Amino acid sequence: MKKMQSVVLIFTTLLSFSCSSKVNREGKALIRKVENIDATVMIRSVEELNNVARYDDAFLFVTLEGCQYCEQQRGNMYQYIQDNEALIYEVDVHTYLDAYHAKENSIGDYAYLYPKIDKAPSVITFSEGKSLKAHQGILSKDYNEFVKDMSSFVQPVNVYQVNDFSLGSDGRYYHDTPESIEEAKEQDTIGFGTVALDKQIAQKGKQAIYFTWNKCGDCKNYRNEVFNDFILNDLKTRIYTYEVDGYYTLKRNPDLDLQELGLNMWSQFSKKYHLYDENFYNTDILGNKAGFVPTVVLFEDGKFKGYDVFANEGNIIFNEDNTISFSRYFHSKVKDVKSKKSIPNREQSSSDYIDAVRDIYDQALKIDIEESRKFLQENL
Repeated sequence: MKKMQSVVLIFTTLLSFSCSSKVNREGKALIRKVENIDATVMIRSVEELNNVARYDDAFLFVTLEGCQYCEQQRGNMYQYIQDNEALIYEVDVHTYLDAYHAKENSIGDYAYLYPKIDKAPSVITFSEGKSLKAHQGILSKDYNEFVKDMSSFVQPVNVYQVNDFSLGSDGRYYHDTPESIEEAKEQDTIGFGTVALDKQIAQKGKQAIYFTWNKCGDCKNYRNEVFNDFILNDLKTRIYTYEVDGYYTLKRNPDLDLQELGLNMWSQFSKKYHLYDENFYNTDILGNKAGFVPTVVLFEDGKFKGYDVFANEGNIIFNEDNTISFSRYFHSKVKDVKSKKSIPNREQSSSDYIDAVRDIYDQALKIDIEESRKFLQENL
């Protein structure tokens, strides 16, 4: 059993990162929105900067305390945020340079993510673990020209983030921190707050909430193969997104007490927001039922109306003819997926078995892309 799980884990990881983005956005970052925001969201550490820059699209404003030109740029930046409800991050140049000089910026998966910066202010855009474009020095002082400058960096989309942000005494916003959860307050996460999420769900009318984890391979595939294409082709439909980083980070903590806390919190969160039902759920090591990401949940007038889970197939089984299939799947069409090859003696370390695992994940992924696209088109 352990051998089968290890082989499946390897292929789940490989396939999760096998898709490349089809969306043509001319090198621009797709930046999300936040309702009622009028200033930047401040990043306080290298860890928090990595969390923002490595996994999704982001726009970064690099500043220096006491910098006259930074303050000139801030006026236009804040006006742009207010006009567009844009989610724009700010980081002090010293924190940025710590990330630039870190070992991870010269070797590994995120090598050269952070370009060299010699001036403040500067602006940089990121997408899927790479920097897209950088500009050192002040952008246009005239606001209309500044807006034109920004249009070369970003493509605003009608996606609103409903994680909680707190307003600091400096007039800037901060990710909601887990200070209210004593055991988790040292974690560098996007937080656990659900005030904005609950408020949005309670609104009149139809609400679509996209639950995602920025480090999740299935979530990356969903963005590249389904979500980004939809939001760029339907600019009127508003979608809300909630980043579950706090919960997923905590339940993976090597400290067993923190891990148990995280598993229990994620199970309760999954139940409250309808991330699973009795036909499709995960059972964690504590025996809790829990949901998966990426998941899009539909609410109407505060009531649950349906949901769609992308990928997350599992529990590979042998069929009578020695082919393999999934016994856990969300989209019913995946039930008919079976490997083209049979595995003599059902040997899980054989090349035939490895090829068969790759085959069924490839087949399932094609179905998931088709079904999740259809879900968005038919329900939003």
